[in-house]
Amino acid sequence: RASQSPNYASIAKKHGVERTTLSRRARAIHSSRTAQYERQQRTLINYINKLSEAGLPPTPAMVCHFA
Repeated sequence: RASQSPNYASIAKKHGVERTTLSRRARAIHSSRTAQYERQQRTLINYINKLSEAGLPPTPAMVCHFA
């Protein structure tokens, strides 16, 4: 039985979590989290660029505060 993959649907139902979430975590897949960080990074870069274009380049301390 050790070579068979677990029944994610029944385990997820038992513990009240989404099957896909359980499956991804068990297989160490974090694609949605990575995508979220990439979106946040793009948003921060766009904000910094807009401030710079407006003649208000942020200081490193300001960037740390934004993040």
